Amino acid sequence: MRAKFVNECVSFNQSRDPLPSLNIGITPKIIAWLNLYYIKDYMINDDLTIDVYGDVILTNNDIIEFPEYIKFNNITGRFLCDYCLLKNLKGCPTSVGGSFYCDHNHLINLAGCPEKIGGTFVCTFNHLTDLVNGPKLVQGSYLCSYNNLISLNGCVTKLRASFDCSDNRLRKLGGCPKTVRHFFKCNNNKTKFKIDYILDLCKVEPKNIFI
Repeated sequence: MRAKFVNECVSFNQSRDPLPSLNIGITPKIIAWLNLYYIKDYMINDDLTIDVYGDVILTNNDIIEFPEYIKFNNITGRFLCDYCLLKNLKGCPTSVGGSFYCDHNHLINLAGCPEKIGGTFVCTFNHLTDLVNGPKLVQGSYLCSYNNLISLNGCVTKLRASFDCSDNRLRKLGGCPKTVRHFFKCNNNKTKFKIDYILDLCKVEPKNIFI
């Protein structure tokens, strides 16, 4: 059996986590942290990563960074760590079935960001200068406005919804998605971009472009 349900019991595993039944080792620390933030319906895997069957909502908590023993894996719902004090995304999930919000933090890069996001990705109001190490797949919108972006390198190539890189320091849009189904917003940057320039880079309806 590769994983153990902690809502029922914590089994003794001497090789990986000695004496958890006596509240000694890593697993009890993980459980205590999850309980502190009211995270339920979770499973701790053999490698001590955490799967959650539902949402993880950490919004508006004073979390500077996740403890070294916290490493989320797969989240079926949303993962919201916005309006915290996060300086990095180490410990965040590998994949999120719903939306991933990490806006209003102190992030300078996206290292540790989920690779796959089934909903919208929001990283607004941080200190990002590029999108390197960002998600490789976003099923919803991609919102990266109000940062210090000088490059869109690292952005996804295709979006089923909207893309917003407004209110940054961009002088060019190279690296932007090649396809955007809904709105493309790039206003309030160092350069006022022309619609024809955007259409050369991205397949999007001209009426949906905000410059």
